[in-house]
Amino acid sequence: MQERTTPEHQAAITHFWARYVEILKHQEVAKHFQRWYVIRAQAYIDAHPDLRLKQHRTSDLTQYLNVLGQKSGLKDWQFKQAVDAIRILLVEMTELDWARAFDWDDWRESARSLPSSHPTVARDYDHVP
Repeated sequence: MQERTTPEHQAAITHFWARYVEILKHQEVAKHFQRWYVIRAQAYIDAHPDLRLKQHRTSDLTQYLNVLGQKSGLKDWQFKQAVDAIRILLVEMTELDWARAFDWDDWRESARSLPSSHPTVARDYDHVP
């Protein structure tokens, strides 16, 4: 396996992210969001340090999104952005067959916050008379 600190490896990484940004442009992701897409895609990669992208499976993605969705402070739009960034990474860049069939829309829709009056959320709040 190629050493990760070689100039060739660094050039390959630079080329990879340049291709990713080109896809973002092609999909008309606003310029001011492109940096965040890269950050969110990189976070997904960093969460799986021992797996090459071609080795990722549905279970890896589902586990990551479940954990990400439970992070306090993460806004709905940020979760949706992360789902979209990872979709581009796995479908457009890596071209994984299973990723094409993955239900990305369902995950994007699951990002909606529940109101504090929702039965599953309301029990977490103390009643204040």
